Amino acid sequence: MEDRRKPAFLSLSLLEARASSRVSVSNLEIEGPVTTVPARLYRPKGTTSANVPLLIYLHFGGCVLGDLDTCHTACSLISEQSGCLVLSVAYRLAPEHQFPAALEDTLAAFRWVRTNAHSIGADPTCVAIGGDSAGGYLALAASLCLRDQQQDMPRLQLLIYPVVDMDRRAMPITPYDRNYPLSRADMIWFAEQYMRAPVDAYDPRCSVGRAKSLSGLPPTIMVHAGNDVLLPEGQALGERLAREGNSVTTLNYPSLPHAFTAMSGGVPRAREALVEIANTLSAHIKASAQGRIER
Repeated sequence: MEDRRKPAFLSLSLLEARASSRVSVSNLEIEGPVTTVPARLYRPKGTTSANVPLLIYLHFGGCVLGDLDTCHTACSLISEQSGCLVLSVAYRLAPEHQFPAALEDTLAAFRWVRTNAHSIGADPTCVAIGGDSAGGYLALAASLCLRDQQQDMPRLQLLIYPVVDMDRRAMPITPYDRNYPLSRADMIWFAEQYMRAPVDAYDPRCSVGRAKSLSGLPPTIMVHAGNDVLLPEGQALGERLAREGNSVTTLNYPSLPHAFTAMSGGVPRAREALVEIANTLSAHIKASAQGRIER
């Protein structure tokens, strides 16, 4: 799998900016369900408070590709602009570790942060979760699991063009099916690697859009890229979240493609979008802390 994984990011790396120099970065390991899970903590320089809001961030890559470097620049920029700590998590990847391994690591990361928040300077009562593409799927799946288990949930979820359904062959044709850098064929391949068997697609922990209810979830920042095979399902998800009583703030970027979070060096609008996402995150966390956003 390593030969297949590496080339997928060569072209995107040409568009990536350098990470922000205004954050400190430290690598650490968190206790996972099977083994330790690598993670990377971003802290805005000059932060003096011992109880800073924290965003758990999960990278894109179809739960098959990616590592802590995949969203390194994006995480640093979000931390700098939002004033939040950001914890990037290198969850286990398929096909070596198929569903639900990545989700199990995501849940372990959330629980680890809640338990160990003070040791890293985070506020245990203000932990958000988010990610892009597959990372967005994992964030929402984790919220659904925590809700169903009647456990403490994230303060907020940041869903950047999330994957909603893993049965890609059953998805309607879209005008974006052959777009760069993610096509319908790519999504079919990712799903085949991630699932143990086609029946997994019926599990709402795998296909979050199949949950019987999306009510009772954290306030959501939903981000759409206009030139994206995942746009229609993302729009439908955002509408359903709002319809079922959740607070939803939508950010639309019609001119940007999928994976724009990794294009902040070569595409000025991509960097602007990341700054807007970070500012929206900061505003929502402040409002939530003041009790203006209901869970």
